[in-house]
Amino acid sequence: MSTITPQSLAEGDTTKAAVKKILACVLCQQRKIKCDRATPSCGSCKRSGAQCVPVNTLGPRQRRRRFPERELLQRLRHYENLLKKHKIAFEPLHGADATKSQGDTHDHADASDDDHDPDDDSQAKTDGNDKPARKVDMQRDVLQFVKSGKLLTGKPGRTRYVDSHFLRDLDIGDGDDWQRLSDDEADRDYSIVRSAAPLALDPLTGALMSPRQSLLHMYPNHTEAMSLLRTHLERVEPLTKILHIPALTAIFQTAVSKPADIDGKAESCVFFAVCHFAAYALTELECTQIFGPTLDRAAVMQKYHFASWQSLVNVKFLKTTEFMVLQALVLLLMPLGNVYDPQTYWILTGVAARISTRLGLHRDGEKQGLPPFDVQMRRRLAFQIIPLDGKASHHAGVGMGLPPNFDTQSPINTNDAQLWPGMSKPPEEQKGATEMIYCRARSHIGRFFAKQGKLMMDGDATETPNIEEFDRSIDVVESEVEETYLRYCDVVDPLHFLTICSARSAIAAMRLRIRLAQDRANALPEAERKRAWELALKIMDTDAAASSNTSLRRFAWHMRSFFVWGSWDSLIFLLASLRKNNGTLSPGDVNAAWTRIEATYTHHAELVEQDRALPEAVGRVTLKAFEASPPTDRFIEPSFITTLRTIRQSKAIARAAKDAAATPSLTDSSTITSPSDLVSPGVSNALESYAGTMDFDMNADYNVGSADDWAFWDQMIRDYQALPDLGQAQFGQQTF
Repeated sequence: MSTITPQSLAEGDTTKAAVKKILACVLCQQRKIKCDRATPSCGSCKRSGAQCVPVNTLGPRQRRRRFPERELLQRLRHYENLLKKHKIAFEPLHGADATKSQGDTHDHADASDDDHDPDDDSQAKTDGNDKPARKVDMQRDVLQFVKSGKLLTGKPGRTRYVDSHFLRDLDIGDGDDWQRLSDDEADRDYSIVRSAAPLALDPLTGALMSPRQSLLHMYPNHTEAMSLLRTHLERVEPLTKILHIPALTAIFQTAVSKPADIDGKAESCVFFAVCHFAAYALTELECTQIFGPTLDRAAVMQKYHFASWQSLVNVKFLKTTEFMVLQALVLLLMPLGNVYDPQTYWILTGVAARISTRLGLHRDGEKQGLPPFDVQMRRRLAFQIIPLDGKASHHAGVGMGLPPNFDTQSPINTNDAQLWPGMSKPPEEQKGATEMIYCRARSHIGRFFAKQGKLMMDGDATETPNIEEFDRSIDVVESEVEETYLRYCDVVDPLHFLTICSARSAIAAMRLRIRLAQDRANALPEAERKRAWELALKIMDTDAAASSNTSLRRFAWHMRSFFVWGSWDSLIFLLASLRKNNGTLSPGDVNAAWTRIEATYTHHAELVEQDRALPEAVGRVTLKAFEASPPTDRFIEPSFITTLRTIRQSKAIARAAKDAAATPSLTDSSTITSPSDLVSPGVSNALESYAGTMDFDMNADYNVGSADDWAFWDQMIRDYQALPDLGQAQFGQQTF
C-alpha cells in the first residue's frame, strides 16, 4: 500500500496539469496543422512569430447567433417606422417581413434570443432586462467592422484593408489571423525558373504568365548605381517624395555589394524602379559618361524597363500587400505615361490604385492607429497615385474612381529630417517652404481642379459657365496658395522657382479655360476676350521663363513637353486670334504674340522635329497665322517659320513621290512606329481611330474659330499627350 505524501500530491498535480496541455494550441487548430504542444510556445508559433495560446486557457466557445440581438432589431424597426412616418421611400431590410406587426417582431426576436447555448448565459453579463450586454457589444463591433472596414497589419511593411459584406457570414477569426493567412498566401513560393526568356511585353500578361527570373546579371556596378542614385535624389525625388532616403540608400548599398540578398524581394523592385526613373531623367551625353559609349540612353532605358517589370513579377505584385512594392510600381508608372496607349496605361494605373485600396491607403493611417512614420509615407504615396490615375483616366476618357470612403489627409508640410521609422510622436507641421513645397502646392491646386469638375478640367460643358462666379472661387484658391506656399519661395532655389511657375500658370490656366468655354459658344464678350489674351500670354511667358532657366535643367525630364497646364490652349488661342485678325489686334498685340510663339518653338524642338499629328497641325496653323498677321517689328522671316515651311514642302514632295492613289493618312506611317524595345508591338496609335472618324487630312486648311473647331483641337491635344514620344524616348509629361 503506497503512502500518500505531499510530494506525491505535487506529482499528481503536475500530472493533471500536464494532461491539460496535451491539446493543440489555438493557432495550430485553426491552421489544421500538427502541434508539438511545447511550452511556452509550440514550434509552429515560434517559426511564424505568433503568440502561442493553449486551448485550455480560453473560456467556453460561444456559439454565433444567426440573428442580431433584440435591441438591434428593435432599433432597426424604430428607424424604419420613422422613415414611414415621414413618407421617405426605402427598401426594408427583411422585405415582406417589414410589414409584420411590432408584436411579431418581438416574438421573432424572443425566439432568436432563446436559441443559444446554456453556456452563453454563464459567460454573459446581463442588465436589468436580462439581455446579454457583452454579446450585444461583440456583435456591434462586428457590424461596425463590416460597415467601415478595417486595416489589418501583419508582417513588417505589410497591411491589408478589408471591407466586404461577405464577412458577415464568413468566420475569419480575428484580424491577426486573417492577415497572417494573407501573408502566408503571398509568401507561398514557386520554383524560380532561371531563364533568359524575356518578360512578356504586356506587363499584366507578364505578371500572370511569365516565370520568375533571376536578375542578378542586371544589377549595375557600384559607380553606375551611385550615379543613378544621385540623379534620382537631385532630379526626381524633389518632385515625387514617396521614398525614405536613408532606406533607399541602404537598398542601393546592398544591391551593389550583395545583390543576391535583395533579388526577388520588394527591395529589388524599388531598386530597379529608381534606376529606370533616374535613367529617364538623364540626357544622352550623361548616359554615355556613366555607362560608356556602348550603351546609349535608349539601351539603358530598355534594360531597366525590363528589370523593373520583371522584379515586380518576381514578387507577384498583383496580389502584394507590401507597401514597398506599391512604391516601386508607382515610380515605374510615373515616367511611362506616353509609352503605353491611353487605355493600357489607364489599366496599369488602375492596378496601382486597386493595390493602394487593398493596402488601405484610401483610409487615413492616423485614424487606423498606424505609427506616425507610416502615416506620413502612406499619405505621400496616396497623393501621388491620385493625380497619376486621374491623368490616365482623363486621357482614357473615363472618370476617376476614388473609393467613396476616401478620407486620407494630405501629407504634412515638413522636411524629411523630421521623419524616421520608429518615431513615437507625429511630426509637427512646419510653416514656410520645406522639401514638400512642390508636392503640397500641387495637391492643393489639384484638389480645387477636382472640385470644379469636368467644366474646369476639360471645358466640355454644354452650358456657358459663369465667369464671375468661377473667378471668385479661383481667387480664393489663388490666395490660399500664395499665402501658404508661394510667399515663402526663394526664386534662387530651383524647386521653389518651379513651384512658382507651375502654381501660377495652373491658376491662370483655370481662368483661361472658363473663357475658352464661352469662346466656343461664341458668347465671349470683348472685354473677356482681352482678358483671355492676357492670360494666354502670361502662361506662355511662364513656360518660356522655366524653359530658359539654367537652374531648372535638373528637371528637364519634367519640362520636355509643355509641362505647365494650359500651354496648348494658350498657343492655339493665340494662333486662332492671329489667324482671324480683322484689325481688332493692335500691332503691339501682334508682335507680343509672335514673340511668345517664337520662344515656344525655340524651347520645344519637338514642335518641329517630330512627326505627330498635333505638332504638324499646329505648324500649319502657325503658317496660316503668319500669313494673316505677320509681325511688324521685323523684316526677316523668323527661322522657325522657315523651318516649318521647309518641312511642309519636303513632306509634300515625299507624298507626291508615293502612290498617287494612296489614301491620305494621319501621318507618315514610316515614321510612326511603336517603341518595340520598350512596349508591346500591340501598342496602338491613339490618333488612328480618331483620324478614321474625323477624315483627317494634313493638307486641309484648319480653322480655329468655331465651337466645332475647338472641340477638334481639344481632342487633338488629348491624343497627342497620350501618344509615345518616339523621337527622344520621352516617356511622359507630369502635368502639374
